[in-house]
Amino acid sequence: MDIKPGLYRSTLANLDKSERFNLSKPLADQNYNRKLVTDRDGKRSWAYVGASKISNYLVKNGIRVICGD
Repeated sequence: MDIKPGLYRSTLANLDKSERFNLSKPLADQNYNRKLVTDRDGKRSWAYVGASKISNYLVKNGIRVICGD
């Protein structure tokens, strides 16, 4: 999604709140971590990657999604 520059900080804060992301906690204890990536067109964006605890839990207990659509 593209976010208007003037709304970026508040939108990211709202997303973090809804996902329970807390910078004061270790990254391994988060549900996800953000990673700044560059796509094929050179556009930079944040990718959300599952953190180790939630990833391990989902591998054991989650439902594999065959298609991302």
